[in-house]
Amino acid sequence: MRDEWFVGLSVAPISVGDANRFDAELDEHHWLGHRMVGETMRYVATDSCGGWVALLGFASPALSCGPRDRFIGWTRDLQQRRLRFVASNQRFCILPAGRRPNTASAVMSKTLRRLSADWVDTWGHRVLLVETFVDPSRHIGTCYGASSFLY
Repeated sequence: MRDEWFVGLSVAPISVGDANRFDAELDEHHWLGHRMVGETMRYVATDSCGGWVALLGFASPALSCGPRDRFIGWTRDLQQRRLRFVASNQRFCILPAGRRPNTASAVMSKTLRRLSADWVDTWGHRVLLVETFVDPSRHIGTCYGASSFLY
């Protein structure tokens, strides 16, 4: 059976006027706060009434990440030239209004569908790979598996 709440769910980059609210919400609800560095994209997921239900932040990736670099098969030279095509999902926060089953995977899926095009608009190049790091003592990362992330 279809849950109508998800039909009205949308994800978009935050507007300039929402930056302070975005930062304040992350500071209140995410254990790492709002700080991200490098090329960044900040997204808000809203319900059909415009209420904020989730926040996501993508930023430049770590310069070196052994598991990622081995997985891709990069040499040092390729890594330096292609690292800009990787985005790191550094913040993902389901706000109290969005805490219901499947919200995380629905929001992640909608965000990943638009991330590369938004990155081109903002930073002038595509995203070809998204990475994330999950602290297993806090979360098991189920929504990432549901969104086709590989361990």
